[in-house]
Amino acid sequence: MPQFSNFRQQDAHEFIVALLDQVQGDCVLARGLHRAAGGVMDDSRPLLTEALFDVRMEETLLCHGVCGLPRHKEVPFRDFSLPIPADDCVDLEDMMQKYLAGETVDVSCEVEDCGGQKAEKSLVFISAPPVLLLHLLRFIHDEETGIVSKNPASIDLPMQLNIVLKNDLGLGIEPKAVTDIKCSSFTLRTELSLELFS
Repeated sequence: MPQFSNFRQQDAHEFIVALLDQVQGDCVLARGLHRAAGGVMDDSRPLLTEALFDVRMEETLLCHGVCGLPRHKEVPFRDFSLPIPADDCVDLEDMMQKYLAGETVDVSCEVEDCGGQKAEKSLVFISAPPVLLLHLLRFIHDEETGIVSKNPASIDLPMQLNIVLKNDLGLGIEPKAVTDIKCSSFTLRTELSLELFS
C-alpha cells in the first residue's frame, strides 16, 4: 500500500479500509489463480473479507410527501463512521442508535403525483458481522472558520452493545479486553468481535 509508505501521520480508518480492500483484491486474485490451475472453486462462498467484515443493512426511506410511503432496499456496509456528540461523556450504544435512527435526506419520491422531495432515512441490521468496525469521528470541522478541532468527550464503552437485527433478535457484545479507546477488541457472545478505531 504505497499511500502509507511515507513517514507522515496517517489516518487509522483510511488504513484499515485500504488494507481490507487489498486483502479482498488478493482473495479475488487467489481464486482466479486457483481456477486457472484447474482447481474447483465454489463461487457461492464469500471471500474472507466479506465473511468477516461485510454486513447487510436494510435502508428505509420514509417519504415526507403526500404518499408517506416507505421504500426499502438492502445495502452493504463494511464499517460505520459514528459522530461523537459534543457532550462531556457519551455512550457508544447511544451513538450507534442515533446513527441507525436516521436523518432527513433530500430525495425525490418515486410515487406518481406525490411530489415529495425529502424522506427520513433509517437503517436496521439484516445480519451481524463477525467483526464490526466502528470509526469514531473525534475531529470536528468548523464550516465557517475552516478550523479542525478534536472532540475531547470521553466515551463510555458498555459491557454489552446490543445490535438489533431486522427479525428483532438481539445480540450482545461483551468486552474481551478494554485497554485503550484507540483500538479495543470486544467479543460477541456468539464469538463475533467488534473493533473500535478512533
